[in-house]
Amino acid sequence: MRDLKLWKEGGRREALLIKGARQVGKTYVVDEFLYSEFPVFLKIDFHERPDLKGIFEGDLSADSLISKMELMVPGFRMVPFQTAIFLDEIQFCSNARVSLKYLASDERIRVIASGSLLGLNYSKVDSYPVGYERTIVLHPMDFEEFLWAVGIEKEAIDSMRARISERKPLGKALVDAMESYYRIYVAVGGMPEAVSEYLKSNDYRAAREVQKKIVEGYRNDIGKYSHAKDRNRIFAVFDSVPSQLSRENKKFMYSKVGGTKPATYDSYAAALQWLTDAGVCLKCVRLNDPNLPLETGADPEAFKLYINDTGLLASMMSEDVAHAILTGDVRTNKGSVIENAVASALESKGHRLYYFSSKNFEIDFITVMRGAVAAIEVKSGNNRRSKSLDSMKDKYGTKRRMKFEITDIAVTEDGVEHYPLFCCQFLDSLYEPYGTVSGMPDAGEVNDLLRKAS
Repeated sequence: MRDLKLWKEGGRREALLIKGARQVGKTYVVDEFLYSEFPVFLKIDFHERPDLKGIFEGDLSADSLISKMELMVPGFRMVPFQTAIFLDEIQFCSNARVSLKYLASDERIRVIASGSLLGLNYSKVDSYPVGYERTIVLHPMDFEEFLWAVGIEKEAIDSMRARISERKPLGKALVDAMESYYRIYVAVGGMPEAVSEYLKSNDYRAAREVQKKIVEGYRNDIGKYSHAKDRNRIFAVFDSVPSQLSRENKKFMYSKVGGTKPATYDSYAAALQWLTDAGVCLKCVRLNDPNLPLETGADPEAFKLYINDTGLLASMMSEDVAHAILTGDVRTNKGSVIENAVASALESKGHRLYYFSSKNFEIDFITVMRGAVAAIEVKSGNNRRSKSLDSMKDKYGTKRRMKFEITDIAVTEDGVEHYPLFCCQFLDSLYEPYGTVSGMPDAGEVNDLLRKAS
């Protein structure tokens, strides 16, 4: 809602495109925004009303489109400077995506588009509205949004963020309370309907039923919208993710996917691309060199695959795993779900997902924070020893080394930062601030020089 209001108040004539996986709440938040901010609005859902695709055939000028909308949608009349148009499930109408340029250029209206599976259905798009489109990616609810939902006040969270940023211990009582909430969040996940069901009933099984319904919806999308030649491989890759992550070596193994022929990256590349384009899966690529720029050391054929929402991953596993998470039972291996939660947190904060692996050790995640490489380890226990992180410093000079585990905040003598597991959801409070730029010439002196030169 904050980002939508900033867009409305901004001076640039841009269409707003909201992307994200199914069921993350795109339509809901836009509906709420339109009701509160615009006296007049029109919503066209191309999945529900495919007949309205005809509006976007032929002349795509704003005047023509508005005239056709007024003719084909009873009761709609555009009121200049008070009207918004919402094109939902826009992936089903490629011409509507092209039209965003012309609608955005008309100062009388504002236009919002939203869709899932974007990038999968635009093979016939002639041109994209480059320069006329602002994109927001909507992710599943993060832990902070979950805390809002259970009634924790923003001011209290901000106070905790300050201590996280300063690397000050939170105290056992607060850590225990936040870890309790975090265990529920990891099991329930961030899909709004699942969170809502849990809060209504205080019963994880109600949330699990929603999760299973969403997973089945993803499978239905695969069946409906993927190419027939890739469909079985997409199903196979998606279904294999829980078992892939449950292994000690979580690198994606084609031999674990199934099939009668030897599997290769080339044979599964389209399936992997489909799942990541749809926002269903997150791909974490291996680095052969953990130095900047990270992209140059990436090996795209070696990777780990995560599910976009940790609650959905838990629902794809046995109920014992979710029970172990909720109760904090250390006897059950739940590391894959905890690691998935960190991957989701990194991705939602705009970080590309990388990990590093050498002959002697592996680092769960490598990212960049304020221009510096950061190495991240995730442990569902509380072992203060960090041999892998030490090796990163010794061999590659990595100064920023972080470990998320069952602990309070501490920075050890070797410079490793230790945080409670839930702090991975507040990564933006862990960034090092940019330093001030020194040696900048005095503006007045430069102006004098320019005047003399002229």
